[in-house]
Amino acid sequence: TATAIMPAANTAAASMNITAAAITTNHKARPYTTAKEGLKMKEITAFYLNGCPYCRNAKAALAELVSENPAYGEVPVHWYEESESPDVVQGHSYYYVPSMFIGTEKLYEAQPGQSYDEIKSHVKAALDAAMA
Repeated sequence: TATAIMPAANTAAASMNITAAAITTNHKARPYTTAKEGLKMKEITAFYLNGCPYCRNAKAALAELVSENPAYGEVPVHWYEESESPDVVQGHSYYYVPSMFIGTEKLYEAQPGQSYDEIKSHVKAALDAAMA
């Protein structure tokens, strides 16, 4: 049976069109360099809701991708339960979770009916963007 994707609890923030200049949050992507490989990476900010099956799949996909390619483990991914972190949510435009960002640039927003493989593909694309 299909499970409905969970819309973000912060629908007001999801409907706002905020420019980068209007963002007041202190949580912005910062370059990250690994000592052993010298790769310059950006941080990923990810939002989820407790009990969301798509969020659970995104976290499982991340773990699987790291096991397949340990370099992905060097990418800082900060998960925030959106209802517990409204200060971090501010300035990020999305409706569905999980959603992944570098700064306020949306890399991935889950869509209803996505399979595990689709979610994994999007998580991989977000990790690749952080490593680029």
